[in-house]
Amino acid sequence: MLILLKGQAQLAQQQLQRQVEFIVAQAQNAQIQALQQQVAYQQQQQAQAQAQAQAQAQAQAQAQAQAQAQAQVQAQAQAQAVAQHHKAQQQQQQQQQQQQQHQQAQQ
Repeated sequence: MLILLKGQAQLAQQQLQRQVEFIVAQAQNAQIQALQQQVAYQQQQQAQAQAQAQAQAQAQAQAQAQAQAQAQVQAQAQAQAVAQHHKAQQQQQQQQQQQQQHQQAQQ
């Protein structure tokens, strides 16, 4: 009878040990899953930050391109104004020369 009780006690102890090991394994799995979720969340945050940085860089590049285009338009307008001014000066000089020649011819 005593041997039977000892065997049952050992069996119960083994079952308890297996249950404890199973619970420990479940806890470890839960811990691993939590870490995996944390890593996935961090990766998602990094991806969002990277997307925002890319969007900002693109917006800056567009703003810079617009500024360059505006500067080019202003430079062209200025060049046209200078050319028109130069042309007007030439026409004025030609008119003055013609007037002088006309006056000299009348004298």
